[in-house]
Amino acid sequence: MRQNIYFKDFSLKYVSADIHNLENNSFYFFDIDGDSVPELCISDNNKTFVCAFDYVADKDKIVLWYSMRNSYYSLNGTKTARWDWDGSRNLLIKLNADGEEEMTLSFYWRNDFNRKKNIEEMYYMLGLPLYAEKSEEDIITDAMKAEAYYDESTTRYYFRVTEEQFDELTKDYFIAAEQADENIKEVTFTYQELFVRP
Repeated sequence: MRQNIYFKDFSLKYVSADIHNLENNSFYFFDIDGDSVPELCISDNNKTFVCAFDYVADKDKIVLWYSMRNSYYSLNGTKTARWDWDGSRNLLIKLNADGEEEMTLSFYWRNDFNRKKNIEEMYYMLGLPLYAEKSEEDIITDAMKAEAYYDESTTRYYFRVTEEQFDELTKDYFIAAEQADENIKEVTFTYQELFVRP
């Protein structure tokens, strides 16, 4: 979401890193909004936040395009971000040209105790894609709710699938995430590389 802001006044709730200590930050230059011009993205080296700033030429202003305020967020490409927690919970985020979330898709797996079978069991769970213009209540029917698991922490419905189904449905996500982690290295710079003359 575009916001006019001066970097000296910029702060992030729930982020302990000093974002104004630029020497401890990494800088990325790539086209995150799809306008064929690279944007400036800033992250601390521990990746507790990532912020993307866009230059609006006709107004001669730099605006905050999108911010990710949690150490599990990553840039995933043009108009795309992701959240990966502990390798077992994942969220794909699709953005529009203004940095607003258009769609999110969540999935996870976990080992849990099955009381009916009295054994530990692996659960593979997939959520439905959620679109900004529709609530989950608009998408999911009562019959679907009866078959779903409601996760109070994410306030989303999930459906249990087999390991094979899960692997088939999520493999492209993990391939893209691995590729994004490699690609971002090519457009990452330190403060010294950008601003300190040798």
